[in-house]
Amino acid sequence: MKVRVAIAIIFFALVIGSCNTGTENITASDIKVLKTNKHPFLVDHGKKLVVTLNDQSTNEVVMYLDSGSGCNSNLFEDEEYFVLIECNGRKYLIEKSTGEIIKGDWKWLSPLPNNYVHTYVRSRQDEYETVQLDINLMDVYKYKDSGR
Repeated sequence: MKVRVAIAIIFFALVIGSCNTGTENITASDIKVLKTNKHPFLVDHGKKLVVTLNDQSTNEVVMYLDSGSGCNSNLFEDEEYFVLIECNGRKYLIEKSTGEIIKGDWKWLSPLPNNYVHTYVRSRQDEYETVQLDINLMDVYKYKDSGR
């Protein structure tokens, strides 16, 4: 009987000890822009914003398409959210604590948030690359189209 109790206590200690009671905040590296609906030989494609946590997709949303001329997305950060601004001016808020993606407003040429993180640029792979650029307002707002 004592052996069973000891085994049960050890089992519960292992289970409870392995649980993650704290919440992990989303980081910039958890936010990806991926190509969708790719044509076999044309460069135009759809895009989606994907938030992952522990290498598992937690949330995703369809974004403005890339017609082939390049449609970069720029990521900014504040205390509670990451802010992604598409080339057409559409904003997406990504809540750091949950990874929830909130479709923001569309305001053409609105001022850029202060804390620039990086820019997502098209690559040969399915995932957009992240690069650091010197950006200005006209680099971010390329296509005046409210999209969806």
